[in-house]
Amino acid sequence: EVDAGGGRQMVCFVFGVASRSGTRRSPVCVGLTDAARCNPTSARRVWKDGWLRRSRTRCAHGLHGQAATNTRLVVRSCASTSSSSVKLLALAAFTTCAAVANRVIYKMQLSPLNRYSYLLTILCSIFYSVFYVLAVLTRKARKVVTGEMLAYARSNLRTFGCIGFCESFAFSMQIFAAAYLPGALIPVVAQSLLPFSMLTSRALLGTKYDMLQKLGAALVATGVITCVGPPPLNASSVAAAASVASHVSIPHAALFCLSTLFFAVVMVLKERLFRRSPVKLDVFVVNSCGSVAGLFVTLLMLPIHLLIVSRLSLQDFFTQGSAVLFGSTTPLMPWLTIVYIIVNGSFNIGTLVLIRDASAVHALLASLLALPLTIAAFALPLPLLSQSSLNPFFLIGVAILVAGVLLFNHKELFSSQNQS
Repeated sequence: EVDAGGGRQMVCFVFGVASRSGTRRSPVCVGLTDAARCNPTSARRVWKDGWLRRSRTRCAHGLHGQAATNTRLVVRSCASTSSSSVKLLALAAFTTCAAVANRVIYKMQLSPLNRYSYLLTILCSIFYSVFYVLAVLTRKARKVVTGEMLAYARSNLRTFGCIGFCESFAFSMQIFAAAYLPGALIPVVAQSLLPFSMLTSRALLGTKYDMLQKLGAALVATGVITCVGPPPLNASSVAAAASVASHVSIPHAALFCLSTLFFAVVMVLKERLFRRSPVKLDVFVVNSCGSVAGLFVTLLMLPIHLLIVSRLSLQDFFTQGSAVLFGSTTPLMPWLTIVYIIVNGSFNIGTLVLIRDASAVHALLASLLALPLTIAAFALPLPLLSQSSLNPFFLIGVAILVAGVLLFNHKELFSSQNQS
């Protein structure tokens, strides 16, 4: 018998006990609460209980077989819940590892491509444009992308032009600046995106933030400044000489921070497109239009880059840059670039799947876990990179930054805890 009332299931086994006066029925009930049904350990403990073993034996003789079937369904449901949790844990671990590998390989390939980093911008723009356009065509053939979505995209060409300009400009600035920054500092400075996204969202969307979120953004900015700034004068001279901050070029760090402002504008403009769309807009439509616009902007900005940054002719830029890309300076190229594109795509897809199957909070925690792991990875002896030594002030700055990110997302964290 199954009693589902009161939010609880009661599996009742009635044992038939033979006596001289006839068959006497003495009920023995085992209740499985929601917590036990969702906890595989508790379910196994109940399953191994002697009562259930005796009841299963008697059910095999025909006594209340339906109750035994319901029990097996409960245990099977617990096993399914356990399998789903393992899959989410594996997905979160994969996303974290992909984030670490993405940042490390990103820095490693910039070492030989230092002067020709804009070539990497062009290659990435071409790859992502082709990938997203093919994805849209495939989804259109499957009728996932509709004509209304494409018509809405055509009516917002100016917005997509702004997205392409900001995305291309930010990516170019970021690659150029990252070539002159210590590897351990890159994921830290990239967290400047959070306060910039708050400011742009407030200006363009009118989003309101509470005091804890504002305090969290201020802590993130404080943590970035602490990591970038030089150590105090009374610090150990050895620690100061070996610290990350002693190798920081302040102008390049500021340029990297400025690039996150343009990425924040891109995020807010895409969010506004989703909000104003009369239909549920497919994410590949937005990404494909933005990538194609970014490719055109990247190609249009190439003469400016040749004139101001690399100071090479067009022929020399592509000839020398292609030679470096295909391994004239190190045998690790072009494999580093190929692996970077694959890992970067895997990281983006893994993050989207984690948000879809779990929540944005899980993606946030995976990203936060990747931050100290990436810093620790850059402290190891890696090919093409100098080993980073971390002083206590840098670690304090990272701790302040992590606290700020958690404080900024306190609503999502508390709501997720209440739901669980």
